[in-house]
Amino acid sequence: MNNLHGALLMILSMGMFAFQDLFIKKASATLPPGAILTAMGCLGALIFAGFVRARRQSLLPRELFRRAMLLRNAGEVVGAFAFISALALADLAAVSAIIQALPLAVTLMAALFLGEPVGWRRWSAISVGFLGVLLIVRPGTHGFEPATLLAVVAVLALGLRDLATRIAPPAMSSAQIGQWGYLMMLVAGLTMTLTADTATLPSAPLASYGLLTIAILVGVAGYYTIIQAIRISEISAVAPFRYARIVFALLLAVFVLGERPDSFTLAGAALIVASGLYALARERALFSGARQG
Repeated sequence: MNNLHGALLMILSMGMFAFQDLFIKKASATLPPGAILTAMGCLGALIFAGFVRARRQSLLPRELFRRAMLLRNAGEVVGAFAFISALALADLAAVSAIIQALPLAVTLMAALFLGEPVGWRRWSAISVGFLGVLLIVRPGTHGFEPATLLAVVAVLALGLRDLATRIAPPAMSSAQIGQWGYLMMLVAGLTMTLTADTATLPSAPLASYGLLTIAILVGVAGYYTIIQAIRISEISAVAPFRYARIVFALLLAVFVLGERPDSFTLAGAALIVASGLYALARERALFSGARQG
């Protein structure tokens, strides 16, 4: 195991995902969410389908219609739409901070629906993390931005996706799961595009499609990099570096988009990251204790 190399790859992948979010946000200024979902779904599905065929696996596995896969694909579609819409309508810094609560949401759902044991310390971390989300969203106050609720919806839907991935049929490879996740995004994007006013599509500049293409390629590269990071190192050693994404996102939001996150957003982001790191530390301690016992 090479934990230092794995940590550097994890940080690199988080930087790639932050740049992907930036490119999507800039493209969303002239492209509707349906068009973005369609493009991401199409290119992503083609790339993963190539991986599936290279391994001589089925493009239409029987396990696709199991309940876990249906739930996963539903979470993927809702989560992707909500996240892209949030990026288009809300500040990048706020959306990126809220999405960092995803690991806490997965832990919460695993405890509620899979019966996984969660002690009071991790319950406390989950509570503090979602308090951080409330600080960013601030419902019912003057600083409330309704579009940030889309980021909360994305956290819940993507949490369902990740939870369903845990119980996905073992016969399905990661490439097959990824292929069908992107195909569902393609279907959702086409449906939205065909049923909505598409008058903005012809007027969208070519640069917007270029930014979207770059965003997809950067996202695929980030996905590959994070897989490499996990394969060559201990997960418990590199998982905390996932939170590097919020650092990259804040830097891009301030220096590229000219955003000025307020003190509530920064405090909320700090609470989310701190509670997530504490929850990871508790999981690592419990795992080490169980292995020694």
